[in-house]
Amino acid sequence: MKSTSPDAAWQHELIELISFASQDKPTLKKLLEELLSPEELRATALRWQIIKLLKRNIPHRNIAQSLQTSIVTVTRGSRILSKPQNGFHKLFRMIQHTKQPTGLLKAWRKQLTE
Repeated sequence: MKSTSPDAAWQHELIELISFASQDKPTLKKLLEELLSPEELRATALRWQIIKLLKRNIPHRNIAQSLQTSIVTVTRGSRILSKPQNGFHKLFRMIQHTKQPTGLLKAWRKQLTE
């Protein structure tokens, strides 16, 4: 019988919790603020900005300068994108294939294809 490590079970439970909370954006925002330190939340938001710019093939140095971060931080994002089966690539495909995107989804589609 294959047993699941506590960490894997906890991560699964956390994913379910976040998925459930995402049905209500103010609740999700509050949850993320309570789960993450202010610096962790900022770093996570920064990583998303880096990923979007890398997807557009913006040079690492330009990204670091425009986001006022280090090349090392940008390179970390680049390593994430180097794996074709990662979650961001799946999200990019979902964004591109969403019919009639609105709001942020529409803005992301534009940002990712400029």
